[in-house]
Parts: sequence; C-alpha cells; structure tokens
Amino acid sequence: MSIRRTIALLLLCALVPLAWAQHPDSVFPADDPLRSVVQPIRIGMEDFSAKIEAIKAQGREPLGLVLAGGSARAYAYIGMLEVLESRGIVPDFIVANSMGAIIGLLYAAGLSPALIEDLVTTVPTEKYFEFLLPTKGGLINIDAFEAVIRDLVGQVDLSELPIPIIITAEDLLTRRRVEIAAGELARAMSSSFAMPAIFEPKTFGETLLIDGGSTTLVPVAQAAAFSSRLIVATALYNKPMSYENPITVLNRVFDIGKTRTGMEDLFGLSPFVIRNDVESVSYMEFAYPKAIIQRGRQSAEAVVDELLSWLPGENKQARIRPILEAKRAYYLSAIPPELDDYRRGALPPLDGSLRLTPRLGILQPVQPPLAGFTDSGFIGLGVSFTAGRSKAFLGGLASFNPEPGKTWAAAADLMLNPYDSLIWKGGFRLYGVFSAGLPYLKPESLAFSSGLSWELGKRSKTLEPYAATRANYSFDPASLGWEAEAGLTLGSLKPASAGTDTDTNSAGSGKASSGGADKASGNLEGFYSLRTAAFVQGGTLGLAWGPSLGISGGVSLADLVALRARASGRWALNGTDMGLGRQELYRGSAPAITAPFSAAASVELAWLADILRFETGEILLVDSIELGPFFDCIWSTDFSSPAAGSDFLPETVTAGVSLSATLRFAGLRPFDLSIFAGMDDSGNLALGIRSGRLF
Repeated sequence: MSIRRTIALLLLCALVPLAWAQHPDSVFPADDPLRSVVQPIRIGMEDFSAKIEAIKAQGREPLGLVLAGGSARAYAYIGMLEVLESRGIVPDFIVANSMGAIIGLLYAAGLSPALIEDLVTTVPTEKYFEFLLPTKGGLINIDAFEAVIRDLVGQVDLSELPIPIIITAEDLLTRRRVEIAAGELARAMSSSFAMPAIFEPKTFGETLLIDGGSTTLVPVAQAAAFSSRLIVATALYNKPMSYENPITVLNRVFDIGKTRTGMEDLFGLSPFVIRNDVESVSYMEFAYPKAIIQRGRQSAEAVVDELLSWLPGENKQARIRPILEAKRAYYLSAIPPELDDYRRGALPPLDGSLRLTPRLGILQPVQPPLAGFTDSGFIGLGVSFTAGRSKAFLGGLASFNPEPGKTWAAAADLMLNPYDSLIWKGGFRLYGVFSAGLPYLKPESLAFSSGLSWELGKRSKTLEPYAATRANYSFDPASLGWEAEAGLTLGSLKPASAGTDTDTNSAGSGKASSGGADKASGNLEGFYSLRTAAFVQGGTLGLAWGPSLGISGGVSLADLVALRARASGRWALNGTDMGLGRQELYRGSAPAITAPFSAAASVELAWLADILRFETGEILLVDSIELGPFFDCIWSTDFSSPAAGSDFLPETVTAGVSLSATLRFAGLRPFDLSIFAGMDDSGNLALGIRSGRLF
C-alpha cells in the first residue's frame, strides 16, 4: 500500500507544474495584436466566395489557376496561358502573388496572352522605375508603372473582373497576410510586387503592403480553400550559386523560407503543377520577355496532354466565356493605340507628388542629348515634382570633376508631354565656384536649353521632327553664345544587338535571352537613320547659319557581328568659322577646330559577344556586350579658300577598340556603358569611359 501511495504522490508532484503552465490563450489575450498575426486580412472575399459558390451550384468543381512569384521568370506564364487557351483550358478563378500577380491581373481583366505579351515588351517594368532617397521605405518608386497600367487597363475594380482573382500581399503594419479580391487593379498590382527595401511599400486601404512572395512564393494554400481542382504554375529559381558574396547569402536567406513553404504546400495539396523551364534565369532579366515567354510555351506544351487527361470534361471549355470575350474585344481595340504612344516616348499620367530626389551624373554621354544638360561629373540633391504628363526638378549640384567655373550648379528642369508623343524639355543652370569671401557661392555663368520633339513613326519606321535651342552667358568676361536648330530625322529601328530579346527557341540553352538563347543563323538585318536640319548660331565667333546633316546605318549577321557607320556635319553658308557641333562624335582628344565646315565620321565592327555576359552577387547582370575595333575621324575646311578641296584627308583620326555593355542592378533600369582605348594620328593615347552607346 505504501508503494502505491508513494507512486501516486510522485505523479501528483509531476502534474503540479503542468497545472500552473501558461496556455497561449492566457498569454496572448483576444485583443493582443500579436494574436491576430496568424489571421489573414481578407478584402472583398465575400463577393469572391459567392462567385465560386455559384459555379459549384452548377454541379462542377471550379478550376483554379495559381501563379507563383518569380520576378522576370514570371513572363513564362504568358506563353503558358496561350497554350492552355489554345487547348480549351480557361480557369474559373486565379490566385497569384508577386510578379505572377502582374500577369494574373492582366489576364483576369480580359487581356489576351498575345496582348499581354505586347504590353510587357512595350512597357518594360524597369523603364518606369525611379530611384529616390529612401524616405518612404524603399529605394525605387513605381508610381509611373502603376500609372501606365491604370492608363491602359482603366480604373477597374478586382471585384468586376471577368475572371475572379485573389492577390496576396503582406501588411507591414499588422504583420498579417492580405488576400485582395476587391479594390483598384493598378494599386493591387503595384502592391503585389513591392519587393521589401527595394520598392516603396504601397498603401491599400488601411494596410501598407509589400510583395506577398516575400513569405510564400506559391500561394496554393489560399486557392485550395475554394477548390480541390488546381493548376499551379511555378517560376522557381534553382541555379547553382557561390556563397562567398554576402548579397548572395542574404538573397538565399530570404528565399529559403518562402520556397520551403511553397513546396510544403505543393506536396501537401497535390495540385497539377506546370513547372516552367526558367529556373536558371536570373530574376533581373526583365529586358528579355519574349525568350522567357517562349520558355513558358514549351513548358506548357510538354504537359498539356497530361493536363487534359487529368481534367474532367466540364473543365475543358471549347470557347472563351461571353463576358471575357467582350472584354477581349474592348481591350484589343483600346490598348494598342495607347501602347503605340508609350512606344514612341509618351509619359504616363501621374498624380501630383513632391519628392526628394538624388541626381548623379558620373560620366559624359557618348551622344549628348538633343536638349537638356548632361551634368556629367556632378552629384546633387533636389525636389522632383510630377503632375499629369509633366515632370520638374529643382535642386543643387556639386562637381567632383569640375570644369573651370563649374564647381557647383543650381539646376531647374521641366519636361512636358501635352499630346501624343510630343515632348518639350527645358532646363536652366547657374554655374559657379566656391570663394573664400562673400559671396561664398560665386556665380560664373548661366546656361539655358530647350527642345521639342515629336516621334511620329510606327514600329519599324521612325519620323521625328525636332527643334532645339541653347544659350550660355558668362559673367566675367561678359560673353554670350547661343544656337538654334530645327530638323527632321527619318529612320528604321535598329536590329537587336547582343543580349536583346529574340523570339528564338531557347529551350535547353540554360539562359532565357539572346544573351543565352539559341540564335537564329544566317539572318542579315539592317538599319538606317537620316537627319536633315538647319541651324543658326551667334556669339563670340559671330553669326553663322546653314545646313546640318547626319547619316548612320549598319547591318548585323545572325546576332553575331555588326558593321556600323555614322557621319554628321554642318556648314556655315555665310563663311563664319565655327567649332565642332553637338552632333560631331569623336572618341579621342578633338582639336580646337574653327572652320565654316566640319564633319565627323565613325566606323566600327562589333562582335555581339553573347558568350561574355555574366551575373554576379545576385545583384549585377552585365549583358548586351559588344566588342570590336573602331575608326573615328574629323574633317574641317573653308570652301571659300583656294586650297579647299585639294586635300580630302581628315584633320585627325583615332583608331582603337571599343567595349560596350549594359549593366542591370537588381533588375532596375539598365545603364549602358562604353569603354574605348586607341591612338590618334599624332601618337596620343585615347582612353575613355562614357555612358550610353554610339549605336
């Protein structure tokens, strides 16, 4: 008996601590914000659920499509949707996040896969990203991209789309997942891919949203709450990486949890999976949608027969539903003209905003702009203002490689797009130096620039009238120089260079662009550009007027090599001596030429060095690499001189090697860089780094 009592006493002692243990319900009361973290915020879910229940009331299980995140790899969904539609497979509802939400929202709104492809190739996301000071939680503002989508698709509510859709995001304020089935489409789209710390978070009602793919890459669990018949499309990343770079390590840390959660849900729910063959594609390759889209086509074609066998008959639809068909017809007529405006340079209509914006101009451009200032060698800060189709900037600049009299500058710029692709740009600069006494900021000169251009061409041809003026006034000694030019440029679009997008078959190549896609062989493509203009200038050298002409052209073979040339010049018909004009390009130390006539020409043979493209640190992609020899020369003469025309040799020549490439940081707006090294006819070395490209 004593043994039994002892055992009972020991058991009682062991259970006492458990009785006093705190249950989560007591630790986190009902009104504790941390308790609600596990509960998602649902927006518009009642109406969404009603639509799904209406389908079930017809006696069939709804067919859901889940589009996972994947950054640029998500372009594969466009080709996949095209194949599914061609075989009569159209989803009853869609659940998507991150970049998958961009494709999903456009498709749910009523755009056909072909029109979505046209849109993403015309309006690349990277083109409309603006770098700002991180005062609102991110380095990149995507208001312009959101405005483009709103302009093209309209101010549409998700609850009104012909295909019901749920977009997932994460709320920074409450740390809760947000499932969006109602609200403005463009804002929901920009919220869905607001990558943390890179893009500014987006307000959506009472939430502050970031990319839903930050925590769950494949939102299949959210779709499973509404149907057991699901197709999941993935665009995962599964490329070998080196972990010596801390940025790569950090990216992988973020990737582990969201990919693991997505894979656990896939195995647990067992939907039909279309695994798109893009897992070796960098998330930064936004510039190559067509090749990635082709990967999606091929991935879907490989499994579509198996998918049809898996689906019951009621999910094999012979035609697009009437409500979706009506939207297709509307967008097919409404969007292409708008796309054409954006293709020709129109600005998106933006809401009014005032932001603190950095300015950085490190390198002199290869081709100076027609209007405006290059501000090379300057860094600064100012206020940018946007409203409608206009942009303005007001700020200060400091030079880290100052020219005489240009240690600092006060800058003001304005850009207006009043109609179609008609663009006016104006700028003002007050240049000066720092002095020991008052005034500490000593002004030295004023500069003004204004330009008007209007691109009127179509996809394969361009026709652009333009006009530009420039003026510069120096305080000490007092001098004024000015020039004005008006003309017309006619040309064809330049063919693809290394790394640009192609429609070629890229399956199995291990890369997704012409930077890695298989090349078509034997294709000979050419381009040309003709410019004719009249100019007038005045100042210390006197009044001069006359014609200004330019021509350029080239051919490329199989996206492998290209032979290109350009020449430009101007002639003062009244015989006044002038310096080299803005259009004369010369890679070397140009002599101080003053003559009534001057011209420059350049010839280069470029290897489109596809094989040299590389990616490093999960942050930098270098592609569109061109390498080859160049030959530049300058002519000048006075046709009224008796000796004019007796010697056709150029004034000076430079020959060397040029390397051009496109740098993409974290998938943001690309930056072209040109490096050249050579020697002129006097034996002087010509070395330089410039922004942009000659061709």
